[in-house]
Amino acid sequence: YKADYQLIGIWWLFMSRKSTNTKIAGALSGKKIVITRPKHQANSLVKLLESSGAVPILLPTIEINPNVASSELDAELNALGSYDWVVFTSVNGVKIFFDRLRQLGLEEVPLSRLKFACIGPSTKSALESYGIRVDVMPNSYVAEALLQALLDRDVSGQRILLARADSARPILRKGLEAAGAIVREVPIYRTIPVKYDREYLKDLLAQSNAITFTSSSTVKYFLDSLGDPSYLPQSLCVACIGPITADTAKELGLRVDVVANVYTVEGLVKAIEKWFVEYS
Repeated sequence: YKADYQLIGIWWLFMSRKSTNTKIAGALSGKKIVITRPKHQANSLVKLLESSGAVPILLPTIEINPNVASSELDAELNALGSYDWVVFTSVNGVKIFFDRLRQLGLEEVPLSRLKFACIGPSTKSALESYGIRVDVMPNSYVAEALLQALLDRDVSGQRILLARADSARPILRKGLEAAGAIVREVPIYRTIPVKYDREYLKDLLAQSNAITFTSSSTVKYFLDSLGDPSYLPQSLCVACIGPITADTAKELGLRVDVVANVYTVEGLVKAIEKWFVEYS
């Protein structure tokens, strides 16, 4: 009898897991999910949602404007040989950096002597597509984790170039400087708000099931158009890619329902699926 009970227990565990997986697999079927990230960056999230049966709705609240005409950036690209580290915090920064390097005719600059650090697997993949080996990428995809990973490498006295958005948080630069690094921060691009009519947004949100935010700037500029956070329907799931974005949303008065444990679009979709299984 003991063996029979063990078999029954194994069968029950198998069936319960199968049932849970089936629920998760169909959790987003037909769900209308708003994407607020820039249009040129939305493709991966759109594909993941579509493969899950969801209906993605593009609502980019920011655009990326490269500062390619910046004499400040050009000067640092010409002086790359004087640096020990180059640090990127987004795919946008990587693309703009190497595009400008090519435009200036500096493709032959010996980059192999430099060390590279970045946040997140997407940024790492972007660097690798240019033949760059990434020396440091923290397991947690936030500036605080990147700072600690760099401090673990003892960067005192080393020259570090931060190529990132003009609106980036200062924690990385300040932390590196406090550790004795010589930091040059260059605003390689800026985020520009995309404006929407408030009534249009209210109608769209009323017909949607979830809205996603993948950066603090997407939250800020979305609310610039919406105005009052109370206009969000109570039934709308508000999902953030990570704790930094979620903290911004909460500070600005938004209710946050989902925060991904893994700060990637894949982690975001999985977290949304889990939420709909539990609460819909």
